Amino acid sequence: MDAVTPKRANEIVVAVDGSRPSLAALSWAVREARTAGRDVCAVRVFDPAYLYSPPGAVFESIEAARAAEREVLREEVAGLLGAVQDVRVREELLEGQPAAEIVRRSEGAAMLVMGSHGRTRIGSTFLGSVGRACVRKAGCPVVVIPPNAAEPVLADSAAGSAEAPA
Repeated sequence: MDAVTPKRANEIVVAVDGSRPSLAALSWAVREARTAGRDVCAVRVFDPAYLYSPPGAVFESIEAARAAEREVLREEVAGLLGAVQDVRVREELLEGQPAAEIVRRSEGAAMLVMGSHGRTRIGSTFLGSVGRACVRKAGCPVVVIPPNAAEPVLADSAAGSAEAPA
């Protein structure tokens, strides 16, 4: 157990990759956090191994890609949450292999929340490869939001309720 673990024990980590299932997972995580009095950490993983850049432009390309990924995460969270003020939601860009980084970041968290599929649907009818790896290796409970979950929409935070069921 590291020094950060006690702080993370009150945190719901949710993996966000821009897919509809991941946004439904974010919506569910915020509603759960509201009910349980927890914080949310929305994580997105940037894997520079998948970047292509011409020789000599690697550093600039990685920096530009990292900045773009950070902005995409910010926009995804802001677009879904809008004016939600009653739940603390942080964004964190991780770097490396997605499953390994999500598992590492969720260590000691109250739970990890994921959509059933990310940006690809290769090799599975319900759970993608990153999701399968996280379910197998995570050291905290993992909640998987099914593909038929309601649209990822949050209601006015002042009302304290969500329009979309889990």
